Amino acid sequence: MGGNGSRPRAATSGDTAPTSSEIKRELAEEEKIFQHDVPQDIQRLVNMKGLQDENFNKVIPCELCSMLHDNTTGTYRDFCSAAHKREWFDDMLQKTRAVHDMTQGWQDLNSDFVKAHAGVVGLAMPPFQILQSKINEKKSAQEEMYQNALPSTSDVSDLDKLKRGALLFPEGTPEEVKEFCIQPNYCMTMRLNYLNGLRTAGHLYVFAAHLAGASGLDPKQNMHFGVKKPTRMRSKAAQRFPAELALNDYRHSTDVYRVSLVASSPQQILKMVGILQGFGRDTLDRKEHMKTLGLAHYHENFVVERVKNRFVEPALGGYMDIVANVRINGYVSEVQIHLRKLFELQKDTGIEMAKWFKHFDHEPPQRMNNSPPSSPRGDGGNSGSTKFASGTYKGELDEISERHGKGTFFYNTGDRYEGQWVHGVKQGSGSYYYATGDVYKGDFHHDRMHGQGKFTTQSQEFYEGEFSDGRRHGQGQWRTRDGKTVEGTWWRNKRVEMVSM
Repeated sequence: MGGNGSRPRAATSGDTAPTSSEIKRELAEEEKIFQHDVPQDIQRLVNMKGLQDENFNKVIPCELCSMLHDNTTGTYRDFCSAAHKREWFDDMLQKTRAVHDMTQGWQDLNSDFVKAHAGVVGLAMPPFQILQSKINEKKSAQEEMYQNALPSTSDVSDLDKLKRGALLFPEGTPEEVKEFCIQPNYCMTMRLNYLNGLRTAGHLYVFAAHLAGASGLDPKQNMHFGVKKPTRMRSKAAQRFPAELALNDYRHSTDVYRVSLVASSPQQILKMVGILQGFGRDTLDRKEHMKTLGLAHYHENFVVERVKNRFVEPALGGYMDIVANVRINGYVSEVQIHLRKLFELQKDTGIEMAKWFKHFDHEPPQRMNNSPPSSPRGDGGNSGSTKFASGTYKGELDEISERHGKGTFFYNTGDRYEGQWVHGVKQGSGSYYYATGDVYKGDFHHDRMHGQGKFTTQSQEFYEGEFSDGRRHGQGQWRTRDGKTVEGTWWRNKRVEMVSM
């Protein structure tokens, strides 16, 4: 199976080393399973020419059409073409501008788009507490809807078992168990995460299909394969791991490639959870569990790092399901197990509602620790952590809890600023790290690059010289990747020729 990482079984203590003919027979059997179970479109992807090359780039799905591309930076980042970015953006723009009252129409909008572009669109955002109260009303109504949809007759005992089960497998705090799922170092960047997820996508499909079959489900009717889009991947990383995102570290993104299984009864869910736990990290012999799945001759390495039971502790908005993280040959993907009655109620609308609930599941910007506001600049200040609508700040504050002195701000977009602040604005010396990989180091004035500085692009070209009001302006030099240097005078980001009179 070119490109999908299969390999013969290694002999272990007590085993008789397999002969070459046995290895060929086992690989042929694995190939047969793969060809039979995995849809042709996924097979074509995992067998793409060049996929095993670490420098292979076209692995990121377009936000509009899902076509794979390599645009991780630049003006049409996350899209396969400028035309598709314009089409997607115009559609979002039109939908957002059609809403005249956010307190009434918020549920019709994309939460990530509104969060990133409300100012550009000219959307009038109501005060945080007012919009939050509207969203909380919807959240309460949705929680009641899901509770009323739960089985109340023959399946109630199995449902009780689900609700009384462990929240997490293996045992531990949510933070501890989440760290079991971290991607390997070779999945550091967004591109590498997508690349290695694509390499194991076929094996994920095989594992999930046999998990469904072993529980009495027809995978062709009850299984959905998905890939998280880059904008959502970046937004989620910014919310949960801003410090890592600022370093272009996506190793905590463990749900990029995922499969959803839709069960008809709680009994089927219980059976799948039991099978998943048999693939836990501490399992010594996986042969019997592979036989249970009908994969005795399938020799990829499956380890279930985490099973989260959201029937014990529902998600925001009341949705209940099982979420499992499966490590396949090193890469971590996600298997979701849904109860059909809840799944049919959720659909796309419920998923989008959940994003709104998460965005507003906190109090208005305030101190995150219990210490008093830091003293004014000049007597040391305090270095607590403060959350704002646009990100998280760690550093010194003034008497009214504005950023003042030295501090670092982690933006929700993935950008990061380190340096001097004066009453809430960037002022003085600092460094600004863009999520795209670009970096500016130098002087700031009223939140903008102003004075002497150096701007280095992700491709390692740089401008060093004078800035004014956020643009290259004055004397400076531009150095290209091949070492060529252009010196001169710049006017609002453009180099100009000086003419003597």
